[in-house]
Amino acid sequence: MINEAMGSRYKFLGAQALLEKSFQPQSWAAKLAVLAIVGALTASAQMQRALPLFFMESHTAAESGGSFVIRTPGLQAVFTVKGVDWVSAKGQMSLRFRNAASDVRIQGDTELPGNANIFDGSSPGQWQRGLRTFQGVVYQGLYRGIDVAYHATDSSLKSQFNVAPGADPGQIRLEYSGLVSVNSEGSLMIRSGDALLRENAPQIYQDLPGGRKKVSGRFKKLDAHTAGFEIGPFDHGRMLVIDPVISYSTYLGGSGLGAVTAMAIDSTGSLYAAGWTEALNFPVSNAAQATNQGGVDAFVVKLNPAGTAIIYATYIGGRSDDRATGIGVDSAGKAYVAGATTSSNFPLVSSLRPFIGGAKDAFVLSLGANGDTLSYSTYLGGTDVDNATAIAVDGAGNAFIAGDTQSANFPVAGAFQPTNHGGFDAFVTKLNPTGQIVFSTYLGGSAAEHAGGIAIDSTSNIYIAGGTFSANFPTQSPIQAIIGGTQDAFVSKLQANGAALIYSTFLGGNGQFTIEQANAIVVNAAGNAFVAGVTNSSNFPITGGAYQVLFNGVEDAFVCKLNVAGNTLAYSTFLGGTNFDWAWGLGIDGAGNAYAAGYTSSVDFATIGGVQAGFGGLYDSFVTRLSPNGNSIGFSTFYGGTGNDSANAIAVDTNGNMFIGGQTSSLNLPLASAIQNVNNGGSIGWVARLGMTAPPVQQPAVISLTPSSGSGNTATFSATFTDTAGAAALTTVGFLMNSSASTSLACFVTYDRANNRFLLAKDDPAA
Repeated sequence: MINEAMGSRYKFLGAQALLEKSFQPQSWAAKLAVLAIVGALTASAQMQRALPLFFMESHTAAESGGSFVIRTPGLQAVFTVKGVDWVSAKGQMSLRFRNAASDVRIQGDTELPGNANIFDGSSPGQWQRGLRTFQGVVYQGLYRGIDVAYHATDSSLKSQFNVAPGADPGQIRLEYSGLVSVNSEGSLMIRSGDALLRENAPQIYQDLPGGRKKVSGRFKKLDAHTAGFEIGPFDHGRMLVIDPVISYSTYLGGSGLGAVTAMAIDSTGSLYAAGWTEALNFPVSNAAQATNQGGVDAFVVKLNPAGTAIIYATYIGGRSDDRATGIGVDSAGKAYVAGATTSSNFPLVSSLRPFIGGAKDAFVLSLGANGDTLSYSTYLGGTDVDNATAIAVDGAGNAFIAGDTQSANFPVAGAFQPTNHGGFDAFVTKLNPTGQIVFSTYLGGSAAEHAGGIAIDSTSNIYIAGGTFSANFPTQSPIQAIIGGTQDAFVSKLQANGAALIYSTFLGGNGQFTIEQANAIVVNAAGNAFVAGVTNSSNFPITGGAYQVLFNGVEDAFVCKLNVAGNTLAYSTFLGGTNFDWAWGLGIDGAGNAYAAGYTSSVDFATIGGVQAGFGGLYDSFVTRLSPNGNSIGFSTFYGGTGNDSANAIAVDTNGNMFIGGQTSSLNLPLASAIQNVNNGGSIGWVARLGMTAPPVQQPAVISLTPSSGSGNTATFSATFTDTAGAAALTTVGFLMNSSASTSLACFVTYDRANNRFLLAKDDPAA
C-alpha cells in the first residue's frame, strides 16, 4: 500500500508498494520511452514515495478544454473539465461534478520552475517537450460562486472548495463511479471492486475579523454514488473554506531517547531543528560530525521547504552530555545553536577558551550554510554550572544568548549587572559573527532565576523572559513592581549595548510551590513583546475581554502582549482546560496573530478547526492561534498519539504557516509525507508543518538527456540537472523508464546523492 500522507484529502488503498532492489537487466520492449521527471526531489530512504507529486499539463487534450496529470508508481490521476479519473493497481475510479457549470475552466496553479519531456516511441512527432508543471490545478466557476482547487504536496493530494460570499455550498454534488459511504470518522469511502478511495473528513472554516472560525459540517451521502456536504450555520456574507491543514509531519530520531527543543525557519521555508539524542543511528547527512561521541549528543537538522528531504543533519558533542536548547538562522542560511555541555572534549573552533570551566558550561556555535563545517564553537561560562537556554540572531550574524549561571566569574563585559546576586542568575551575552563577546551581563536578584526566551527588535534591543524567585529582581517602569507569589514570570528589555534596562517587570499571581514562568518571547515590528508560559495563579494578571479570563485547572498556559513601553498589558489571557497546560513556544504572523505551542493533559482544552478530532493520549501537544487583540482563538488543535506528546518549539512565517516540534512516546503520531515513519526510540523527536498555504516544491531543471530513446537488453542514458538552490540541494533525481508513457509496471531509478548509489523500484507485485 502506498503510504499516503495522513491529513491528505485522498487516499487510495491497495496500490502496490515500491520495492528497493538491485538492478537486474531484463528484456525491454523494442521501443524504450523515457519520461524525464524534471525536478523530482525526494528522500531516497523513503522508497514508497520515490517520486513527488506534481501536476503535468497534457498537450494531447488541449483541444477539449485542457487536462492535467499526476503520476506516482501506484496511482495515476487525470484532471479534465469533465472531472477526475483515478487508476491504481486495484482498479479505476472516476469523479464527476454533477450539475456543474457548462463553462467551468481548469487551469494550473503555481507553476513550478521545471518542465517535463515525454519521449514516447522512436518518432520525434510523438514526443511531448517542455510540458509545464504545477503545484495544483483550479476548477474556476465549478458551481455558481464555487471554485475547487487540488494541490500536490509531495505524496499528498488535497482538495479545497472555496465558497464565495452568498454562494450555496449545497450545490456541490460529488458523483463517483463507485459506491459511497461515510464511516464513523467522518471520512467519505468510495469502493469500486477491489479499489477503495478515501476522502478524509473535511475541515470547514471562515476567516473572520476576530480570527479563523471553525464551521461545523460533514460529508453527506445523497445517493448510492453521490455525496455532498452538510454544513452548519455560517456567515453567508464571507468566504467559506473546506480545507485540511496538515502539510507534513515526521518522526526525527534514532533508536534511543531524544527530543526536538528548538526550531527556526529561513526565508525559503526551510526548517532548522535542534535538540538532543542518545541514538547512535540518528539520520545524519552532510554532517559536520557523523557519529555520536558518547552519551547524549546535540543535533542540528535542516529540512527542505516541502519537508520531504533532509538537507543536512549532524551530531554535535563530546563524550558526556550535550544538549541544544536554542537555534537561530541568519540571512545567509548559517545556523546558530546554543545549549549546555558537560563534555571536556566538546568540538571547539575559535573558542573563547580551550577547556570547560565547571561541571557544566553553556555552548554557542555557528554552523556553515551547508551544515558540514563549524564557523565557530565555544564554551561560555565560569567555574560553576552554566546553561544557555535560548538564542536570537540578527541578519548580520550577531548572536544574542540567554541562559542561567551559578558562576560568580561568568564572563561579563559592558554589563548592566556585573555580579551574580545569588544562586542562579539569568545572563545575556552578545557574540559577534566570529564568536567574540560584544557584551555580557548577569540579570537577577538574590534568589534563583531562569531565562526562558530571548528576542531582538530591528534596532537590536534585547527582550528576555523567564521566571524568578527573587523579591529584589531588578525592575524598571514595571507593570507589576513586586513579586506576587513564590515564583513569578519576568519580562525585561535591555538596551542594544546591554548597559541598561529599558523596562523590566514581574508578571504573576500569588501561586505557591509550583512553577510560574515565561518560556518564550517574540517581538513584532512595532516593538510589542509577546510572552507565553505557565501559571498556577488564579489571580495571574488577565485583561478584560481576554479570550479566557478565568483560571481553569491545576496549571494553565498564558499568553500576554505588552505595549511598546512595557508598562501596560495590551492583552493577557489564560489558555487551558481543567488539568495541566504548559506553553513552551510562541510565534507571531504578519497580521499580529500569536501562536502558542506546548502540551496539555486537559481533555477539554479548547479546539477550533483542529487537525485532530480529540485528545489522544496521556499528554498531547497543542497549537493555538490567538487573534491580534487576544480576545478569540482562530485555530486550536491537539496533536499527538496515544502516548506522551509535547510541542517544545514553534516557528511561524508571515503567512501563518506553523512549524512545530518536540518529543513523543507515541507509536501512532499523526504523520504526513514523513521522512521517518517509525518511532524506534521510545521517546524521540518530531517535527510538523501545519500550513495555511502549501509548502513550496523546489524543482531543478534538466539541461540535457541523451539519447532520447533506446532499445535492447541494456540502454544507457545520460542526464544533466541543475538546481536553483545549488548542487547541495539536489538530493535525488528520478527517471521513469517504460515502453510507454504509462506508469503501469514501470521502473523508477533514483540516484541517492548522499550515499552515492542508484536504487531501482518496480511497481510489480511479483518483483
